Amino acid sequence: MKMRTKLAFGASTLALLIIAGCGGSGTSNPADQLADPTVRFFNASPDTTGLKFFYNNEQLASNLNYFESTPDFQSVDFVLEEDGAIDFSVSDAGTGEELQRDNQVFNRDTHTLIVAIGKQNPGLEFAKGLQQLLIPVDRRPVQGKSRLYILNALVQGQDIENRPITFRTVDPADPLTNNTALFSKSNLEYGAFNANASVLDIDSGTRTFQARASDVDAVVVFAQKTFVFESGKIYFALVGGQMDATATDRQPKIEFFPLSSIN
Repeated sequence: MKMRTKLAFGASTLALLIIAGCGGSGTSNPADQLADPTVRFFNASPDTTGLKFFYNNEQLASNLNYFESTPDFQSVDFVLEEDGAIDFSVSDAGTGEELQRDNQVFNRDTHTLIVAIGKQNPGLEFAKGLQQLLIPVDRRPVQGKSRLYILNALVQGQDIENRPITFRTVDPADPLTNNTALFSKSNLEYGAFNANASVLDIDSGTRTFQARASDVDAVVVFAQKTFVFESGKIYFALVGGQMDATATDRQPKIEFFPLSSIN
């Protein structure tokens, strides 16, 4: 009798241990502890007046004018891949007309720039039409350097194909730097982002950058900008505008947008 009692106690204890073990494994998935994704929106479409941006049909930017962005990254809900990808879209702020809709799985612990580029009214030049580009960003500080995420969003003139650019430093006081650059990225295609080709780490301080044509031997400068870069900071280096624009604010230009970092 005593033996049967001892065996029964042992079996009950084992069953409780198994149940406890199963419960513990169900709540210990490290991925569940990661932060929700974050996004930040930019309007780099040179013929728009204002754009609205939506994430999963929720409006997150109400009226972004040309070369404007939302103030910072904002957290958005994570959706499992098996539950379907997230729709993100952009609309004309004045008319409400939807201009582009795409879908994407935004993973946990990721940070993405969603940039509208191209023309809202491209006519028959479909390759220059408005599109949304996703740029993944590593928001951790860069020790002792400044990091640039570079985008070529420069729309060429009528009947001219969009061209690749070289993004490089020059010293305005030293003509020799026209041929040699301290920091440079070449052959940046229009509307394309590559983690290797489009990210540049530089020494901090005052730097002058030019956006030049990459497809000719002659020096063709599209735009130039001098800026003070801080050590450990990250920036979105946007080359935009339209080559044949008559409005001064729509002509080719470079802008550097500081991006907030996280530890």
